[in-house]
Amino acid sequence: MRRCCSNNHVSTRKPSSATNNVSPSRLTSLGSFSANVVKIFWQMMKNLHDPSSSNPAELEGDIFSASKDEETNNVHLANVSFAQGELALFNADYETAAQRALKVGDAFSKLMPAFLLNMVDFFHRAVPLYAAARQTKKRKYRVEAKRLLKKIGKWAKCGNANVQYYFLFLTAEQLTLDKKNDMAQQKYEEAIEAAMAARHLHHLGLIYERYADFLLDTRSAEGAAKERLTQAIQCYKRWGSARKVAELESRL
Repeated sequence: MRRCCSNNHVSTRKPSSATNNVSPSRLTSLGSFSANVVKIFWQMMKNLHDPSSSNPAELEGDIFSASKDEETNNVHLANVSFAQGELALFNADYETAAQRALKVGDAFSKLMPAFLLNMVDFFHRAVPLYAAARQTKKRKYRVEAKRLLKKIGKWAKCGNANVQYYFLFLTAEQLTLDKKNDMAQQKYEEAIEAAMAARHLHHLGLIYERYADFLLDTRSAEGAAKERLTQAIQCYKRWGSARKVAELESRL
């Protein structure tokens, strides 16, 4: 049985306890735009990790409220949309996340072409599109997912080390849609190995979670699916997401 990688050297570390205790004084030294961006992502991380969040899939809380936001700056709105997509994805609300992906397209990367999260945005739009395509059989999700796969594939083939497991995992999802299940299973295994090497716990948990769904849906392998789900739980636990852990444990 594979073990989830340790979080001793992870690129996406679990949040500190300060996530739940935002001090306004910490934000006063920032400009209003920067402070708003911090609040957006702080609320997002709180909802992803805090089991007490009343509506974790919505960007609403005591730090930032999307429904009360009156900002009109396009970059600000792009950050809000990105955070909303993250919450839908990691709460497994795949069709909501897929609908958002179709609506926003590549707007995030066009507004901030040099931003570190651009590649993550492409990946995090593709994942729910593939999931929604499997769930609903709707062509619109499959077409857009394949477009994003091709874009990420170009980066991977150019040697971009950051996207290698993105490409492997999304290839597995595409092969699943193509009903090439043996090849898909091999790609899931390769994606897991690559994500373990990258030590990105949230993505490793996500891949295990999707792999579990694949094993259950295409192989009727309930035991193997539960094993992968348990591994996803281990990763999310080490990432610090008590809320996600509780959600997945309820499925065992």
